[in-house]
Amino acid sequence: MGAYLDAAAGAPLHPVARDALAAAIHPHDVAQVLDRYGIAVRAGHHCNQPLMAKLGVPATTRASFYVYSIPEEIERLLAGLHKVKASLG
Repeated sequence: MGAYLDAAAGAPLHPVARDALAAAIHPHDVAQVLDRYGIAVRAGHHCNQPLMAKLGVPATTRASFYVYSIPEEIERLLAGLHKVKASLG
């Protein structure tokens, strides 16, 4: 099973993120490729292994945002997801 994202508060996923994640790329591979470009994300169970096992999800990739996140960082993440899809998708 590939990576997936839950859109916070029902917000739709950006098409780039949705396309990259729908390519059935393992979350740890997504994190490794993004790391090569200096983009930090977390991959794994995120302290939620019982629920993920029940849902049949082996791992997820999580990008965190906060009030100090700037639009350029989000654009770098999206560009990095393009690179993930191009190299692994």
